[in-house]
Amino acid sequence: MTTAGRAGQVAIGGTAGVGAGADVQVITKDVRAWIAPGAAVAANGNITIDATSNDKIVSISAGGSGGGTVGVSVNASVSVFSLTTVASVGEVCEAANPTAANCASSRATVIAGGSVRIAALGELEVDVIVGSIALGGTVGVGAGAAVPIVDQTTRSFIGDNSIVTALGLLGTGIRVHTGGFEVTPIDTRFVPVVTGGNVLNLGYSHGFRDGQMVQYDAGGGGAIGGLVDGNNYIVHVVSDTEVRLSAVDGDGTPISLSLAGTTGESHRLTDTDVATLPQSNAPYFTPGTAISGDTISLPYDIEDLATGDALIYTSGGGQAIGGLVDGTTYYVRLVAGGFQLYAEKCAALGECAGAAITLNAGTSTGRSHSLVPQGGQPSPPASATSGVREVSLHTADGFVGVSVTANGRVDVAAIGVTMAASGTVGVAVGGTVNVITSDTDAFIGRIAQVAAGSATSPGSVFVGAGHDVSVLMVSASVAIGGAGVGAGASAAVGVVNITTDAAIRAGATVTAATDVIVSALGSESVVAAAAAAAGALVGIAGASAVVVLDIHTHAVIARSTVHARGSVVVDAASDTAIVVVGGGAAGGFVGVGIGVGVTTVTKDTQAYIAAGSVVDAEGRAPAVAGILSGVFDAAGRFGIRPGFTGLAVQARSTQEVFGLAVSLGAGFVGVGVSVTTTILNITTRAFIDSTSALRTQINQTHAGGPNQSVSVTAANASKTLTIAGGIGGGFVGVSGGIDIGILAVTTQAFVGPFAVITVANDFSLAALASAKVSTFGLSIGVGFVGAAGAVSVWSVGAPGTDEYTDGTDSSDPTARDGGNALDDADHRASGQGQGGYRGILDEAGSDTGSEADSRINAQIGAASGRLGAAAPDDPGIGASFRADDLPRGTSAFLGQGSSSTPAARSR
Repeated sequence: MTTAGRAGQVAIGGTAGVGAGADVQVITKDVRAWIAPGAAVAANGNITIDATSNDKIVSISAGGSGGGTVGVSVNASVSVFSLTTVASVGEVCEAANPTAANCASSRATVIAGGSVRIAALGELEVDVIVGSIALGGTVGVGAGAAVPIVDQTTRSFIGDNSIVTALGLLGTGIRVHTGGFEVTPIDTRFVPVVTGGNVLNLGYSHGFRDGQMVQYDAGGGGAIGGLVDGNNYIVHVVSDTEVRLSAVDGDGTPISLSLAGTTGESHRLTDTDVATLPQSNAPYFTPGTAISGDTISLPYDIEDLATGDALIYTSGGGQAIGGLVDGTTYYVRLVAGGFQLYAEKCAALGECAGAAITLNAGTSTGRSHSLVPQGGQPSPPASATSGVREVSLHTADGFVGVSVTANGRVDVAAIGVTMAASGTVGVAVGGTVNVITSDTDAFIGRIAQVAAGSATSPGSVFVGAGHDVSVLMVSASVAIGGAGVGAGASAAVGVVNITTDAAIRAGATVTAATDVIVSALGSESVVAAAAAAAGALVGIAGASAVVVLDIHTHAVIARSTVHARGSVVVDAASDTAIVVVGGGAAGGFVGVGIGVGVTTVTKDTQAYIAAGSVVDAEGRAPAVAGILSGVFDAAGRFGIRPGFTGLAVQARSTQEVFGLAVSLGAGFVGVGVSVTTTILNITTRAFIDSTSALRTQINQTHAGGPNQSVSVTAANASKTLTIAGGIGGGFVGVSGGIDIGILAVTTQAFVGPFAVITVANDFSLAALASAKVSTFGLSIGVGFVGAAGAVSVWSVGAPGTDEYTDGTDSSDPTARDGGNALDDADHRASGQGQGGYRGILDEAGSDTGSEADSRINAQIGAASGRLGAAAPDDPGIGASFRADDLPRGTSAFLGQGSSSTPAARSR
């Protein structure tokens, strides 16, 4: 399903102009494919049950108002999606204690001479764009809100007490989903190449259509001759990577292009109907073209760069340049053709011994590397903020056996932009609030009987659940008030809850002539960018970017009986990338700029076999791929075994966070305050559970082959780069930058007591974890009276503390302006109080006097209720910072009664 909604309003009044526009969409969709309880189905060939839902939604709400005295413009786009996709055989029995008798009505019977596929696939793409402009002679008030509310359920299952058999006699297999998605973010920046005088080669597969409108962004460089930075153009497709452009109001004649005076590597064309960052001047360079020997020549200017200056290096999500470390500060020596980098300032100045750092561009990857002065703004990966991704479902051809898979994808991009201007008071409030709930489940039900293959034919059982959730949120507001007050507030908020489970449930019996795989895979990408600017006699601008993320990814064999002549694999994996940017700039007689970035993440990634299970993995089939080795490889990644047969239980989790909060206050009194707060509570566990009452048996019923092994591995890797910077300039310039963080990680691999394990070859038990934390608190105060303060407070593996000492004096580093940064972060994350993001919807109601008001306001009210229920309660961040009971540590251990030797590795 593809839908597009557009709402617009224009209001002009001699004294007062008031305009309100709202685009409200409510979509409920239920897609199901099933074999009903009581049915018995037999086929000589394959049996497939597929439920597929694919939706693409575009919502645009824009408007403006003007009044000789007062201009008010309010726009809102509220999209509410409830999407359910289910594929099933039989049903879930309501009995708490399932038996063949009390769950008889839930049974369905399926027998295939070939293979059986039960697959649910739900995909949703949403673009929401809201814009509002208000102009008033005395007062101008503008408000814009983009609010997507998504509730997606994707489920595939074999019901309780059901029987499914795939004999695998056809000699050929079928295509199945193997869990999760292959996601490649696309860096849409290009170095201009012009052929034929008017053909522009972008260097990537652009996906544009003939007649589509795009915006040109020079990316801070010199514009392409014939084009104007920030203008819109019409596309004429030449090839997958080439386009011609014509004027929007012209006759379609292609514009002649020239590269004379064109500079930079970050030019872009962006679809005007897709929510993305429309323009960006972020400083990026490509190592292969910027480095010659040990000398760097950047494609962008660093103003007043001098020998001895400090630069911060970031790799932009790629592999670092050889000789440099991501997030590290280096010192400049100017040389012919550019500059060289030194580890020590005195070496760069020639005041002490030390050679220039030897650089190797060949080891680097990506085009988003940056070098910026201390106090500048390192940039997130360009591909993360482009809003363009190539996504493909993991599939495999030739599968033989029984496949039960559920895969859910949610891709939401939302922009809220507001501008207000007047001679006296200008107020602009812009925001995007996103509430995303994704539930993806694949399971074999309780006391079900599932068999694949036979003694003479292959056959595997695959239970796979996978999710991909991508959220891009951009909020901007500009307020201009001449002789009075200019106030701008901007919020980009994401509250995301993800649950993904793949399971063989209690009492089931599963046999396979080849392998049994239970896999839960997830990937998450969240980008929140908020900017606010204000100018007036008194200018106040505040921008908040808030991400609240809760991720549950489990792969489970419950108390069941599982037998595979090949391998049994229980695998859970979650990969998370987060970018949070908040910036406020204000100017006037009094200019106050506030930038806040809040990130709070709770992740629970587990793979396990429950107590009382009976599992046999003979290891007599070809090796399976992707099994962790239990060590880091040479590049610092999780090592992979070249081949493995037997039983593998593994949980993997990675998280990468980029947080930036900047502020600028300029005027007679200039105040800039920035706060970044990052709380990461991460649990990664792989285990075989067992108790004295429920003793788990591994490889006790069937003899194993010579290569039969058992591996239990938990692996976790965390990387954070967070920066808080404030600049205050004026007769009185005051600034403050505070960066606060907690990285609380538990990584465990264990075997419970009284488990009985037999293995013919290797037994491996490993827990490995790595963490890299880079943090900067930067502050500049300029003026006759200049005051600046900056502090970074991070806790890694220990409870947070508000006690800070420089060796002589102790203080509370979280205290500021008579308040506390942790309390501020709590209020921002919860969205409560004056200026909180929960109030954005309060300003978005419809008051046109038409019948549409009641319908629009009812949905806005419902969305507000959903937001309130999903948002975290205050206090949460302060409590987490000071808690001493958060999960922490890396451990691998064997319970009582095991004689194998565990291995624990931590870096």
